[in-house]
Amino acid sequence: MSDILVEQQGAIATVIFNRPRMRNAISLAMWADIATITQGLVKDDSVRAIVYRGAGTEAFASGADISEFPESRKDTETSLKYNATTSAAYAAVRECPKPTIAMVYGYCMGGAMGVAMACDLRFAAEGSKFGIPAARLSIIYPAEAIAQLVDLVGPAYGPALTRLRETLARVDPEGRAVRYTGKVPFTSLPSAYHASEVFVFASSCENMPNILLEAMSAGLPIACSDRGPMPEILGDAGCYFDPESVDAAAAAIERLVESPELRARCAEAAFGRASAYSWKRCADETMRFLASFPIASRRAS
Repeated sequence: MSDILVEQQGAIATVIFNRPRMRNAISLAMWADIATITQGLVKDDSVRAIVYRGAGTEAFASGADISEFPESRKDTETSLKYNATTSAAYAAVRECPKPTIAMVYGYCMGGAMGVAMACDLRFAAEGSKFGIPAARLSIIYPAEAIAQLVDLVGPAYGPALTRLRETLARVDPEGRAVRYTGKVPFTSLPSAYHASEVFVFASSCENMPNILLEAMSAGLPIACSDRGPMPEILGDAGCYFDPESVDAAAAAIERLVESPELRARCAEAAFGRASAYSWKRCADETMRFLASFPIASRRAS
């Protein structure tokens, strides 16, 4: 059986990394096939969207098949050839004129993250694990791959955290009003939400504010930024403020803190609105949209 399968349902083609016994590790031959298969699907007018996934639910792919490295990367010549093959695979996905989606279950490591990052959209099941461990193998990723990673997750920005801690130490040295917890494990978030009495969402730029939806699902009264699309999501179930105004934020929080009735009304309304959103609905509507979207051929441009 082939190490890469292609299935088509309607206008959606699914490319499956099919080595479940090796957590779908991608061999050199598979890297070449990813480019060839993707280019073939681009030319197929019956295909309007492409999904990439791993066989089973243990792994999208555990990365490149490192068992091949003693031969496929044994010297400069073979390493350069290997890198050119993987770069062609990433480029084929990244430059595909049709919508591409990474459907991630389980492990998505190393080179597999490169494939997922090259896609237009990424959907990950709960418990999925991402990592780039190649440095341990003395492998350096190409500049375009690192740039893609930074574009998606953003650069490390230590100075902002330093300024936050300095400000907290100055205005609240004993931690009576503000407590910085740092990273909260995903499994602990429900407890953190349920222990809260008011939620403040001060973002000034969002596409789909999933953190806001989490707070709504927890039934919390919310003081919320008035920038779009927050009012569209939260509706009349919150107290809004200009996120660039400290006074406006303080006033919105004060309204909720001082009024038990307002908190109760907002919490109930937010919880009710949250039920209108689900990942299944999101996935179904996204796939319907992608399948029906008119695709302009890149070759014609």
